Parts: sequence; C-alpha cells; structure tokens
Amino acid sequence: MPVTETIVQYCSEVKDLPTVSNFSEWSACVQSLLAESLKIEHNEREIVVRIVDSEEMQTLNATWRDRDYATNVLAFPFEGEITAAHIPLGDIVICAPIVAMQARDQGKPFVDKMAHMFVHGLLHLLGYDHQSTEQAVEMENIEREALSSLGYAKPYEND
Repeated sequence: MPVTETIVQYCSEVKDLPTVSNFSEWSACVQSLLAESLKIEHNEREIVVRIVDSEEMQTLNATWRDRDYATNVLAFPFEGEITAAHIPLGDIVICAPIVAMQARDQGKPFVDKMAHMFVHGLLHLLGYDHQSTEQAVEMENIEREALSSLGYAKPYEND
C-alpha cells in the first residue's frame, strides 16, 4: 500500500496550517504502525489532503452524508478505475476552523488536533471504521499509538 505521495490543497483562511512534510510524516507513522497488517502492493499510492473552511465542509457533508453542518474530517476512499502507476488511495478533507475550535475547546495545540484528524481520515481510507464498539476501540487505539509516537496530545483526552 505504501503512500508515497501526499498532495495537499490549502483552501482555508486559517493560519499556521500543517505543511506537506507534516502530513507525509503522519502518514509514514501510521504505515509503520500497521506495516504487518497492510497489504503491500507494488504500485505507489497517493492521497490528497484538502484543508477547507466551514462552508465547503458543510456542502460536502450535506452532499455525501445528508448532514447539513460542517464536520471536522471526511474521508473519501478512491473507487474509480485504476489507470496509472500512482494509484489514488483517496481524499481526506479537513475543516480547519472546526479543528481550530475543537483544539481550543479541548486545550490542545492546533497541530496536535490536525494530526489527529489526518490520522483518523487516513485510517478510514485504509478500511478502518467506528460503526461498532469493537471497531471504534481498534481505530482509537491506533490513533492513540500513532499520536503518542509523534509526540502529540492524547487524541480523546478532554474531548
């Protein structure tokens, strides 16, 4: 599966957003933690991270999830026909104003909360979910381990 390319689209007015290097580091951390369980393919995978403001996120959430409000993160796994050596893994959309507000409310640094939302979205692209209690526990444990190894705040503390 190795994610070898991370494309970041900055479409938000929020300042001090993570860099492409940040997202690549976070991706590498998750891949390292899951190396044994991930199916390794010969083709390279790419992800697109789109950092948006509330209006765009609300539109996406209403369109794709029938929920007419802005949420912190959405993940869209690639479902199209594969035609190139670089195979899209999918897109992660993060709403910077919502994440900034949640970080403030939880007393966490903005970058820590952004890392959490990215890791959460990446796990969705990799097939993880939280529809059942068992799935949620597994996904949250991976998030905790990844963020701890990166030196970030505990993801579910003060939520």
